[in-house]
Amino acid sequence: MKYTFFVPTRKEAAAIFTSEHFTEESGFVYLTDTPYKVVITGVGKVNSAVALTKYICKNLLNNSIPLLIGIAGAYREAGLAIGDTVMIKNDHFVDEALLLDDAIKSIGELGFPICDGNKALCHTPFSLPEHDANTVSLLSGTDHLARLYHSKTGASVESMEGAAFALAAASFGIKTVQVRAVSNYCGARGSQSWDVKKAFASLHGFFSSIAIKT
Repeated sequence: MKYTFFVPTRKEAAAIFTSEHFTEESGFVYLTDTPYKVVITGVGKVNSAVALTKYICKNLLNNSIPLLIGIAGAYREAGLAIGDTVMIKNDHFVDEALLLDDAIKSIGELGFPICDGNKALCHTPFSLPEHDANTVSLLSGTDHLARLYHSKTGASVESMEGAAFALAAASFGIKTVQVRAVSNYCGARGSQSWDVKKAFASLHGFFSSIAIKT
């Protein structure tokens, strides 16, 4: 299977693919010094969806599958450890919603769904644990918001790109894959545990395990 890798940030790409050489070409930022196509999307829903849409419209996928890879926060209730690498199945637009004191009501429940079920579906081709994710613009920097997000969807991890990336691809009839490594726990910033280097190492290990096959 042939993949084109999409990564939110240069720092993540450099750690995963062990190269710090980047170039700009045709409106995209690529990681170079690697035989694999690695595209930097930028952070967030809009950047990831726009980058992939432009890439598809320029016919640059060349029959490859877009694979979004990067770090994510985990909800403590999910039981994941920092450094765990997971494959995302359902990715929810959890904060496209009305925030109440003790609940979140999705705009789908208000009659204005983003898409069917307010979530995007990712392809799951690897031998990794499958988990659901929440894609947010408002990160859960308090325990209260983290609990609301988790209880709303039952997702295990939280990122800023996945659902928009997958939905953009689906509008062209294209499947996407998403792989995330846990770098921290969601919730109150003062009590979060972070180990970005461990998450990067896990993603590099995953990439190394599939590199010969891509």
